[in-house]
Amino acid sequence: MNLLIDASKKEFIKFVLFDKNKHSAQKYAGVKHDYLIYIDKFLKKYNLKPKKLTGVAVVVGAGGFTSTRLACVIANMFAYTLDIPVLAIQANQPFDPADLSDKLKKRRKSVFVSASYSGPASIGIKKSITF
Repeated sequence: MNLLIDASKKEFIKFVLFDKNKHSAQKYAGVKHDYLIYIDKFLKKYNLKPKKLTGVAVVVGAGGFTSTRLACVIANMFAYTLDIPVLAIQANQPFDPADLSDKLKKRRKSVFVSASYSGPASIGIKKSITF
């Protein structure tokens, strides 16, 4: 079973468990830094332990800067610790479980993803500081 992490919407984070034939999704509203708590709840809902994951996909190119970076870090963490493939997909890419499952199976392990964003980061610095 594969896991999709989608933090492309500001109102919620979405997780999808999928394989070629089926998928189950859940949205969680709230604080984004609680991703791991939400993933744990989501996997427990389907009686699935993380070590049973065979691949992980993460949505990039939309959503907040921090949300996207956190989602990518968590996806890479699962890929590294479980020795499974990880794949970044664009937010505007249609979700096709069979196609995504095939892409994950073909993807080499130990190749990690990096975040891409819809625009430049806005981290709150309003004026430059000179020394």
